[in-house]
Amino acid sequence: MKAKLLLLGLLAATSVPTFAQTSPYKPSTPSQPIPKYPTNPPERPKAPSRNYIYFSYDKEAEKCFFTLPSETEWMSVSMENITTHFIYTGDVTSSYPVLDQSVDSGTYYVTCTTDDGDLYAGEVFID
Repeated sequence: MKAKLLLLGLLAATSVPTFAQTSPYKPSTPSQPIPKYPTNPPERPKAPSRNYIYFSYDKEAEKCFFTLPSETEWMSVSMENITTHFIYTGDVTSSYPVLDQSVDSGTYYVTCTTDDGDLYAGEVFID
């Protein structure tokens, strides 16, 4: 009886369809992590965060892609070119986590603020 239930459970688990979100865009830069900004009190050392947002850029489509943290509806994004200090800004949502922006090659300091006030900041490189 246990073997039948186990076999039935395995068949049910493998027969559940899974849906993957596909995108026609192929980022030209690999996905790069942007860590959550530490909010430790000043008297404590700041350890690296284990929470990240991932960034990639598609040069052909001129789009910046982000992965939002779970349960985040929208996020404000600021990207500053470290060399020229030119700043790109915009908002992304969980339903469209894309910033439609053409950016030049170089290193950028990216700051992301989520709808619940969490801050993510770090450097990314765009080829």
